[in-house]
Amino acid sequence: MRIKALLVVSALVLGMAFAGCSNPAEDAAEGVENMYQNEEKADDAVDGIKEDGEEKDAEFQEILDSSNKYIFEYDGLTLAPDMNSQEFLNVLGEANHYYEVKSCAFEGLDKIYTYSSFEIYTYPNGSDDLISNIFLKDDTVTTKEGVYIGMSLDDAKEKIGEEGVLESGVCTFDGGGDRLRLYVDGSNTITSIEYQSKVLDQE
Repeated sequence: MRIKALLVVSALVLGMAFAGCSNPAEDAAEGVENMYQNEEKADDAVDGIKEDGEEKDAEFQEILDSSNKYIFEYDGLTLAPDMNSQEFLNVLGEANHYYEVKSCAFEGLDKIYTYSSFEIYTYPNGSDDLISNIFLKDDTVTTKEGVYIGMSLDDAKEKIGEEGVLESGVCTFDGGGDRLRLYVDGSNTITSIEYQSKVLDQE
């Protein structure tokens, strides 16, 4: 037993010799210092994430609070981007077709409600679903300004009272927190009408 103990002590001494002039107390102090530095870096990173998140929330809320210039009225119901889906579901009832998919921009599901003459797209916002897009599908419905599918773009501009910005077959009218988009063919005849929220621009 005594010989075995001596061998163990010898091994420890040799280990310390090979370790050079390393001081266990200094090593421990350095380890603690590194730990605190890493903790400070982690705290700074968390603070940065919080600041980014707060800034993002402020931008998001600013868009939600902005008034909608372009709205779609259907059978006495007003529909507009960023409106809560419950407001139209309670009135319109079950859609002819319903589809949902995992949202690429938010936590939750993007949803599509298809009715006879229009489609409503929503995005998740906490426990709510808000309207992101409204697409008019045929000439049985019109915008509040009286614009409908099949109308010429020039006549639509006259009714809207603005020129809009025409690019790649889409004429866009900026409403502040939302936009109205008129899709046209080669003869500048409207083929589709879209109301669009600007919330997704922030993603």
